[in-house]
Amino acid sequence: MKKSRTELKAELVAKYSEAIDELLTETEGQEDFRYLEAAVEKLAAKTLPETLKRVAESKDFSP
Repeated sequence: MKKSRTELKAELVAKYSEAIDELLTETEGQEDFRYLEAAVEKLAAKTLPETLKRVAESKDFSP
């Protein structure tokens, strides 16, 4: 399913907006930078595979 760049961007921005809200909520009140680093790493592991999948689908890469 090929999507326009505008559609893909809007979809990814919405997804990352949700993820950032989750990150901010999860780290609220934390003063330990290591906790923030761990939360960002967890966020990346959760969101990057889906992002790559969506970009690949939009480009119609062959499997």
